[in-house]
Amino acid sequence: LRRSGRKADLVRRLELHDATGHTVEPIAGKVDASKSRKAREPKIIEPGDTVYLRAHTGNHLEVECDQVLARWDDQGEWQHFVIEKSPLVIDDSDKTKFQSGDMVFLRAHTGAYIDVESDYVYARWAEQSGNLQWQGLVITKRTPGPLASGDTIYLQAGHGRHIDVQRDLARARWEDEGDWQALTVEKQFPK
Repeated sequence: LRRSGRKADLVRRLELHDATGHTVEPIAGKVDASKSRKAREPKIIEPGDTVYLRAHTGNHLEVECDQVLARWDDQGEWQHFVIEKSPLVIDDSDKTKFQSGDMVFLRAHTGAYIDVESDYVYARWAEQSGNLQWQGLVITKRTPGPLASGDTIYLQAGHGRHIDVQRDLARARWEDEGDWQALTVEKQFPK
């Protein structure tokens, strides 16, 4: 070991690790629980996180004006959505995580929430009140556990049909959970 005499080097050389690789305080012998918790659940998506939705085409959903499209494989401002749980929805689910069957709201970069009317998918209104039947989307996934980055999800509108992508246009035409309706959720991680 190189000796520089600096305190930081000494502390690094004295750092201890338990059998799982977690840092242990040399004197107290305790595992740093905050580090191990973050290491276990870095991909979990929570209310208020920024996410991207990749369609089966490889392109991400985006909003231009009030249209929801899927034209590019970008993760730019137009493609990001903030995923939320509405305070108006009363249920017994965990308020800090999303599970299959939860109602979600997706706020676009424009400030408007994704909404579905008939077959059409828009992002028209910045408020949720009065538009819950169109803006509330039930999220379903086939894997157990909370929603995490990389999960394949399906977004079901109030009329029972799922958002799908054909070419570069998002629609809501069928009740199927097939390839055209599959979206991969990708969490934006801090830089």
